Amino acid sequence: MTKNLALMAGTALAAAVLPTAASAQQLPPAVIAVVDSDRIFSECTACVAANSQLQAQGQALQTRSQTLAAPLETEQQAIAQAVQAAGGNPDAALQQRIQTFRTNQQNAQQEIGQQQQTIQRNIAYVRQQISERLSPIIQQQMQARGANVAMETAAT
Repeated sequence: MTKNLALMAGTALAAAVLPTAASAQQLPPAVIAVVDSDRIFSECTACVAANSQLQAQGQALQTRSQTLAAPLETEQQAIAQAVQAAGGNPDAALQQRIQTFRTNQQNAQQEIGQQQQTIQRNIAYVRQQISERLSPIIQQQMQARGANVAMETAAT
């Protein structure tokens, strides 16, 4: 009887210690819906309108950049010639002119940088708005097609 008790205790211990197959829930196979957001962002009606406005903003920025750059380039060349004529030792008036040029150059760079940031924010906002409206459509299509995962074309 002690033998049986020891055998039963050993069996119970082995059952408790040895890993057993967990009764895991069977997961359904992945059914993937592929979404081409880049195409959507370039072809949808609202996207085309938004993209044309964003392009107009970009062109306006480029025009402004060129407008600011032209006189700065002319002034830079004139200053370089004046410094060369002064033998590399500019007088106080020329140093003031150089300082004014640098200030104007920094102001122009700052203006262009701010406008670039505004355009980048506008692009991000447009993409966010479109994505918010696109999400329910993607969900509907996933349900209609039996998909349980949506993935970007670029990620595949």
